[in-house]
Amino acid sequence: MIVIRKKPFVLSILGLLLFLLSVLNLAQPQDDRPFVVNTSDDLDDGICDDIHCSLREAINAANSREGADLIIFDPAVFPLSGDVAIAPSNEHFPHLLDDRTTIDATGTSVTIDGSNYILLEMKEPGLIIKSSGNRIRGIKFTNIPYAPIAIMAVKGRKANDNFLIDISVSDSVEDALSIQADGINSIASRNIIMNCTAVNNEDDGINVVSSNGGVCSQNIVYGNFISDHPECGVEVESSSGGQTCFTIVADNIIRGHTYPGSLVIYSEGGGKVDDSIVCSNVVTSGLDKGISVAACETGSEAMNNIVMNNVIKEHLKDGISISCAGANCSKNVIKGNKTQDNDGYGIYLDADDNHIYHNNIGNNGFQGSDNGNNNGWDKKGEGNYWNDYSGIDNDGDGLGDSPYIISPNGVDRFPLMKKFLQRKPNSPNKLKAFILSNQGIKLRWNDKSKNEDGFEIHRKEKIGKKWIWLLIWLTKANVKTYKDTNLIPNTIYKYRVRAFNAGGYSRYSNIIKVKTE
Repeated sequence: MIVIRKKPFVLSILGLLLFLLSVLNLAQPQDDRPFVVNTSDDLDDGICDDIHCSLREAINAANSREGADLIIFDPAVFPLSGDVAIAPSNEHFPHLLDDRTTIDATGTSVTIDGSNYILLEMKEPGLIIKSSGNRIRGIKFTNIPYAPIAIMAVKGRKANDNFLIDISVSDSVEDALSIQADGINSIASRNIIMNCTAVNNEDDGINVVSSNGGVCSQNIVYGNFISDHPECGVEVESSSGGQTCFTIVADNIIRGHTYPGSLVIYSEGGGKVDDSIVCSNVVTSGLDKGISVAACETGSEAMNNIVMNNVIKEHLKDGISISCAGANCSKNVIKGNKTQDNDGYGIYLDADDNHIYHNNIGNNGFQGSDNGNNNGWDKKGEGNYWNDYSGIDNDGDGLGDSPYIISPNGVDRFPLMKKFLQRKPNSPNKLKAFILSNQGIKLRWNDKSKNEDGFEIHRKEKIGKKWIWLLIWLTKANVKTYKDTNLIPNTIYKYRVRAFNAGGYSRYSNIIKVKTE
């Protein structure tokens, strides 16, 4: 019989090592544990734990840990009733480089204050996102000397599916909130800026821009309040061969902006800004133009953009303007807008082959001007309402018997005798969802109206610890399906749809709940 004797010394060493490993493991956040910011200082000792975790340490920890991460704030340190500021010392926060990081300040009050940068004369940014699938919610930024919060795709990289929600930016320099794609093969797509506030910053309020061959596509600017900037409230732009396309700017309040306009679509240097939808915004009290679609230089274009159902009033220059200088600004549609009480023209065109109809135009310095060619000022036998039209309607069909002249080259052949009013569309129904893959869902619904301009598609998802409805797309009229892609596997989502037109919104459809594979 062979007896194997145990070696107590070796076993004790192994036990000690296992114990130490367990202690070290407990000291680090587990994969499913959030990083909790529990101090307002900006120190970084390389560890984010229950004893000390600054926002800087939390971002570094999230960048170094694979998979989805959640950063939240201790309400005892950042009470909702308080105004606790995190003041970066002498270096900007780490860029968000790892995908799917959520920074959620819901239920707390968190301010990023860049006053130290200004004192040290440093041009440092606030928070830069250079990855995909991130969610930033509920943080205030103030006194930031450069790019307070920006989604950036640079050097051939992608920055897709990022959401900025309930963000506030004030008294800062550069564009308050921005989505940028700079460089060949750089793509910024399907990003959302929603329910944010930008006030009194030293450049644009919100900027969506491509340059140097970069592509910005399918980004959404929705439900924001933007006020008092020396340049644009919202600018959708492209330069140096960039492409900014399929941008949605909807349901924003934009007021008190200067040059070159309150809401601007603009391209130069061979850039392209195409297929944007600018819808249901209230644009007021600007020192220049209200809504401007413009392009300059050969090869640049601003085409197939739709400007509809907006209220534009009280600007020192034109309410709505389409103007091109050696570029292509054609096939744009201006419909269903109210442009009034502007000191310049209600609608001004210096471009060719655009369509303008169903607008209410009144009490402007000048009602309209058309310096282009082949612009259509009516569609399907209906034009626009001009409050200074002096013609008559003998046959009672609601249309003037004589045309309205828009000098020097335009004519509205069927001016409306009364303001264009539209009944709200009927609500879509029988919304259904079909799983396409572990990252894709197809929606289908019944179109129950005949007068919609399109449909809003909303998705409800969990951000941090709370659920929130997000506008994820806006379709054109008569569309009955939508494919939602780049979703997270094994995740629950909810959807709803509603129709819209110049009269307003329908009720929502039924809500459908679905889980990806």
